[in-house]
Amino acid sequence: MKVHSVALAAAGLVAGYGVERLVMGRARHRPDVDELESFRPPQDARHRHVTTDDGGEVHVVEVGEGRPLVLLHGITLSTLSWHYQLLDLSDRFRVLAVDHRGHGQSRAGSTGSSLERLARDLLHVVEDLDLRDAVIVGHSMGGMTALRFAIDHPQVLDERVAGLVLMSTAASPVHRLAAWKAFTRAVTPRATRGLTLAERARGGLFPSTDLSHLVFRLGMGRDASPTHVELNRLMTAATPVSVWGELLSGVIGFDVLDELQEVQVPALVMVGTADLLTPPAAARKLVAALPQARPLEVFAGAGHMLMLERRHEVKRVIAQFVDSLSTSDSGGTRAAEGA
Repeated sequence: MKVHSVALAAAGLVAGYGVERLVMGRARHRPDVDELESFRPPQDARHRHVTTDDGGEVHVVEVGEGRPLVLLHGITLSTLSWHYQLLDLSDRFRVLAVDHRGHGQSRAGSTGSSLERLARDLLHVVEDLDLRDAVIVGHSMGGMTALRFAIDHPQVLDERVAGLVLMSTAASPVHRLAAWKAFTRAVTPRATRGLTLAERARGGLFPSTDLSHLVFRLGMGRDASPTHVELNRLMTAATPVSVWGELLSGVIGFDVLDELQEVQVPALVMVGTADLLTPPAAARKLVAALPQARPLEVFAGAGHMLMLERRHEVKRVIAQFVDSLSTSDSGGTRAAEGA
């Protein structure tokens, strides 16, 4: 009886593996309208390099003229994730996509990487490029960076920032237990060491396989483009594990929900109903806690990568939000009114 059960289990595993290979193979190679898209920076892009106070360097891709839109990507990604927005919004705005330190073409300085450090890097970008009436658009960890910046640097926020767009992000962990931060601090180093060892294996941590495709496919909604899934894999594979391992515990344990009453600028929160990483419940908490939050923008069936999955809707929603910001929302006017 036991032998028979083992044989059935083995047959089930083989069958499951075969089905998984068949399904994922079809998913990876099905016709894709995005496959001919070149995800390089626009040809007319201006590349800025901002030096930080600890000797790091932040790479910024800039296109267009007008009110500045500062785009902050999520962990393990890069400015490539904002490809569509650099194209779609630059006819009306000055669009600046930032590579966080250790990601893309940016490099960390002597103080390493943390969300506080990323927020200070953003401070350098805003001040060194003399951005005013800017709208900061943060995706996932980029949204956390935007919130950390708003809380840590309120005077600069008041003087230079007109609004925040928070996309697929959160202000608190799923579990707000007292032991949660201690748990993440204890577990993350071990996980990072394991990932670093895997990174040294042949093909790297995320080789081009059906399994890797499945891992990155889980971060997207039901109609995910294979090209977008592959772009995510390539960006993550290009980011050293040491960099995102250093940021991971801060992202997982990020908790500023009780400080958001200090963020006195108009804010727009966006989320997909199929986002497994920062689900709609997290977005609703953000809207409830931000004093000047607009009604929540929900994208039915979309996952975590809204800027890729819902290009045209994202363009429309961001443009409408920016257009709704009157001159009284701009930093300089708010400062004058509060004097």
